[in-house]
Amino acid sequence: MADKSSEEFELVITIFAYNEADSITRCLESVANTLAKHARFSGRSQCVLVANGCRDNTVDIANQFALQHPWLKVVDICLGDKCNAWNEAVHQHTGVGNYYVFLDGDCFVGENAISNLVTQLEQDPRLNACSAVPQAKYSLYRKEIVANGGIAGCLYALNADFVARIRQQNIRLPVGFIGDDSLVGALAHWNLEPLQNSWDKSLTQVCAGAEFSYDTTWLHALMSPRFYLRRCQRYSMRYFQNKLLSQKIYRSGLAGIPEKVEQLYWDAQLKDLKLRKSWRYYLFDRQTVNAILSKQRNV
Repeated sequence: MADKSSEEFELVITIFAYNEADSITRCLESVANTLAKHARFSGRSQCVLVANGCRDNTVDIANQFALQHPWLKVVDICLGDKCNAWNEAVHQHTGVGNYYVFLDGDCFVGENAISNLVTQLEQDPRLNACSAVPQAKYSLYRKEIVANGGIAGCLYALNADFVARIRQQNIRLPVGFIGDDSLVGALAHWNLEPLQNSWDKSLTQVCAGAEFSYDTTWLHALMSPRFYLRRCQRYSMRYFQNKLLSQKIYRSGLAGIPEKVEQLYWDAQLKDLKLRKSWRYYLFDRQTVNAILSKQRNV
């Protein structure tokens, strides 16, 4: 049975947290400031923090914050996986809202960011989703989002009809999939009908007035080559997962979305696993393809 409140909210916020003890207070304070500033949200908002697989004291910090802020509910699940956390939030732990906002626990929202996302969705009812952008100091990341569109997983908003249809159709993201934001963006562009509808980028927009910030990791990457290598390997795995899932959805529709990402590997063909030729990707892609083929052999 779904654990949902019968109350309807103007705004439902989901925060994803994985070992975010160092940043979660600042994240929650940025949300609290937003709710306090904008009267339309005050007393009419629900915020659910989904701690997934945390091994630090993120949950304790969030629970202490919730004692002073009754709009916050803390959910602690064992599996450290963002797609699984997204499924839990959408289908189990959040109520019915007019607008839904999704935020990473290591990010901090600008005081008008959420309001501007909601306003943009409000002004164009056709929109399924609206993405925020990083502050100007993260110029390369910001330019990429503005130029290419899509969804920034750090902070984005979905409209009520889109979420209602996701719930009605029991659409879930594959557990273990890297790139929840890219899949949510694709679902929005397809309008949940990939076999009937062409890719329509006008169903999502980027809101330049909705800004978020985060603590950069470039210094950590410089100090820890292992951190950089792990990130490159993760990006490579994301590339192949996205490729395999897109092919499956175009063949079978949303029914082709597997419960777990490993199921994508079972029938992957060598032609689907071609290495990219650029020196930036080749070695990481080779490791990724070997890992996928190894999982195939162990089925």
